[in-house]
Amino acid sequence: TAKLLWGVYLLLTLAETLLLKFVGKMDWFDSICHSFATVATGGFSTHTASVGAFDSVAVDAIIMLFMFLSGINFSLHHSALTGRPVRYLKDPECRAYCLILAGCGLFMTLNIWVGGYGTLARCLRDAFFTGISVLTTTGFCTADFDRWPDASRLLLVILMFVGACAGSTGGGMKIV
Repeated sequence: TAKLLWGVYLLLTLAETLLLKFVGKMDWFDSICHSFATVATGGFSTHTASVGAFDSVAVDAIIMLFMFLSGINFSLHHSALTGRPVRYLKDPECRAYCLILAGCGLFMTLNIWVGGYGTLARCLRDAFFTGISVLTTTGFCTADFDRWPDASRLLLVILMFVGACAGSTGGGMKIV
C-alpha cells in the first residue's frame, strides 16, 4: 500500500514539475521546489512573495490544480489510475471537499469583488487560490488577504481548521 501511495505522490510531483517548467515562467529549480511544496502541502516557496512572485495565471492554475489534488485521499487517486475514477464521485468526503471549496471560493470572490479588491477575474483567481491553499494547509499565496473584508478572512480561518481529506497530504482536522 505504501509503495502504491508513494507512486501516486511521485506521479503528481513529476506531472506538476513538468507543467510548471514548460509554461515558461519557472526554471527547473523553481519548478521542482514548488512541486515538492505543493504535493506535500508544505507551501515553502523560493520567493518571498510566494507564488505571487510569478504573476502568472498559468502558474496559479497549475498550482491550484495540484493543491486541490493533494488534498484528496490518495487511495482515490490510485483507484482512478487503475480505471475506477467514479470513486471520486461516490466518496462522500471528496464530494464535501469539492462543495466546500466551490462554495467558499464563490462567496469569497463575490465578497472581495464587492469590497473593491479588483476585477472580477482577479478576485476569482485570488479567492480560489487562497481558499484551496488554506483548506489544504499548503500556505502558498498570491494576494494579501489581510486587506480582504472580515467575512472572507473569517472564512479562511474556518477553512484552516477544517483541512483537507483524510488520506491526503493536507493538514487540519480533516473533512471526514
